[in-house]
Amino acid sequence: MGAETTFVIAQLWMSTLVVGVLLYGVFDYVTARRLETHFMQHPSPHFSHDGLGLHTVYYAIALAFYSVRLNAQDYPFIPVNDTRRLATATDKFLAMLFTANFALSMALLVVISLLNENQPY
Repeated sequence: MGAETTFVIAQLWMSTLVVGVLLYGVFDYVTARRLETHFMQHPSPHFSHDGLGLHTVYYAIALAFYSVRLNAQDYPFIPVNDTRRLATATDKFLAMLFTANFALSMALLVVISLLNENQPY
């Protein structure tokens, strides 16, 4: 495989990054804002408001990996059970897209690094 193939894969990787940033913004606007507002009105012992930054990613993890048993009692960042209870089908779909895009981006990054392993610069 030549440099052209690596270039095409690098372009795909960049497009997954752009789509990931857009998905982050949409998920933040649609889901995280609504959940944060609810948790500010109804405080939970596991909720600490430090802005929307990483909470958006935590909400996506809690919704996308619904079958994985996150320990809801000891999860220090967000109330997992309340997040899952308040989530709509759109929220779950956006969380799945967000995590699938991240996984695709990481897979393409590994492929690029393997293709460039023996390339002279």
